[in-house]
Amino acid sequence: MTVDQTPSGTWDVHGAACARGVRFAMEEMSAPKRMLTSTVSVIGGHLSRVSLRSQTAFPKDKIMPVLESLRTLRVEAPIHLGDILVKNAGETGIDLIATSAVERKASCEL
Repeated sequence: MTVDQTPSGTWDVHGAACARGVRFAMEEMSAPKRMLTSTVSVIGGHLSRVSLRSQTAFPKDKIMPVLESLRTLRVEAPIHLGDILVKNAGETGIDLIATSAVERKASCEL
């Protein structure tokens, strides 16, 4: 598949096997997106970190600023699979959700 930009600024896609491939190529050239995955620190959990992902594909140019902001994020246990950990990440309207569970650490009382 090849993609060429026309003098008017639109994109011509050649060699795509289906309409879905054409849509993907056009989006990739004009507004590339990726799934965002990472981990964040957990307070009071049986694990020290929890994995997360974006609910949908994320604008590629917003990924690094959001990842940088996650470096200081701390979430409190318990965390359940699918919990929203960050709403509207990077002001994109896309939430970041937990992809694993972290139970609260058992406390030892004497």
